[in-house]
Order: sequence, then C-alpha cells, then structure tokens
Amino acid sequence: MSNFFDYDDIRGSVEKHLGKDNLGWVRIVTECFEAIKKHCDQREESYPSVGQIKQKFGSLRIHMDGTQKDTFIQLRLQQAVQEAEMSCERCGNASMSLPH
Repeated sequence: MSNFFDYDDIRGSVEKHLGKDNLGWVRIVTECFEAIKKHCDQREESYPSVGQIKQKFGSLRIHMDGTQKDTFIQLRLQQAVQEAEMSCERCGNASMSLPH
C-alpha cells in the first residue's frame, strides 16, 4: 500500500487505505480528514503526512506524521477512532459489541 494521501480526493484516498467495502469507517475517516484539511487551510499550514489508515484487531488505526503539537488534529483523530469503535466498519451503524 502506498502511503500517498491526496487531500484533494480525501474519500478516494481513505478508500485506498481502508477498502471500498468498509463504507462505515470510510465515512468517519473522510469527515475527520475534511475537518483536518479545513483546520490547516484556516491556519495556512501544510497538511500532515498520512502514513497509514487501517483496521487492526477490530479497531481503526490512523498513523500520521507532524501532528504531535496540534491539539485540534490529535483530538479529531481520537474522535474518529472512538466513533469507529462504536460502529460497524461496513455500514456505519451503531455496534452493540463491546470495544476491542
């Protein structure tokens, strides 16, 4: 998997990382990165580099570089992971299972 992430085609990039079958999580991550893009645009900062977006042990994992000092980005990533923990990766509906 290429680490290339296109902020001009966020949904397409997320689908390349997660797969088109995982529409529930694709929506969550797309919304997360749209918020990050808007945040960076408002601050006139470059977009953070995306290493990986994946499912591991039933949990969403997002690995990025250069976000340690930006509280907004860290919180937005945490929110996306928490939302994914409570939803089906395929359809996005609320999951009744216990967190992994």
